[in-house]
Amino acid sequence: MEWVIGGTTVKLISAGTFLDDASMFFPREAVATGYRPPDQLTLALNCLLIQSGSKRILVDTGFGDKPGDVDDVQFSTDSRRLVEELRALGGPQSIDVVINTHLHADHCGGNTKLMDGTVQPTYPRAEYWAQRAEWREGLRLTDWRRALYRSENVEPVERAGHMRWLNGSTQVTAEVRCVIAPGHTSRHQYVEVSDGQRSLLFLGDVAPTWHHMEQPWLPSNVDLDPNVSAHTRRDLCGKAIAESSLVILTHEACPGCILTSECTEQEFRFVPVAKHIITA
Repeated sequence: MEWVIGGTTVKLISAGTFLDDASMFFPREAVATGYRPPDQLTLALNCLLIQSGSKRILVDTGFGDKPGDVDDVQFSTDSRRLVEELRALGGPQSIDVVINTHLHADHCGGNTKLMDGTVQPTYPRAEYWAQRAEWREGLRLTDWRRALYRSENVEPVERAGHMRWLNGSTQVTAEVRCVIAPGHTSRHQYVEVSDGQRSLLFLGDVAPTWHHMEQPWLPSNVDLDPNVSAHTRRDLCGKAIAESSLVILTHEACPGCILTSECTEQEFRFVPVAKHIITA
């Protein structure tokens, strides 16, 4: 899928699909809402390739292909990897900026690769943009979430002088910006592409599934602060409705739009769009 917003072109690309336990995203108290998930969910690994002005921007890099990146990941049999996707689109050397929505391994594992016995940046020309406070927070965690922050996905980039640490919401180009959206992590950021009239929101892990957009209060075990996540989701649903934004979640295969709901069981409706054209 590809969209044009003002002078910016946005292409949805994939780092694969994988299976994970539904209980991670729908703990027992969530089942009371009436949704009965299967034991395992098939999750997308959406990424964006953006051409905006003179910058070619990649948003998120998936799990990666280094030894250890995917030892415990069950990929779908027809899954394609990000490097394969990019090979026909100019390759890693064509990327000017890599934006990580956050630094969990399924979003930044592809930042680096093993080459000649050492771990090096996958995108040799790119500057990598991520939130410094989130990395510091991740390294201080003492529960199972600490394993999501892997030094080999970040430190080789920093040693090579390619890391640009951000401190809050940041403009990338005239039509692209990173915006802080806390809850999943305290400094999680999403990417907004807007020309002032039309907009696309790549929300990363603001919500793990579309069910969490329709019912923002749904808890999820993968969120650092579920209460803050609920407020963030509710605010972003309001924004998406007001601006008629196209919304993309990392782990939902299909983009969608957000509508208000007349159903008492949910606040919003997430309407998948097989092809949503945004043109100037």
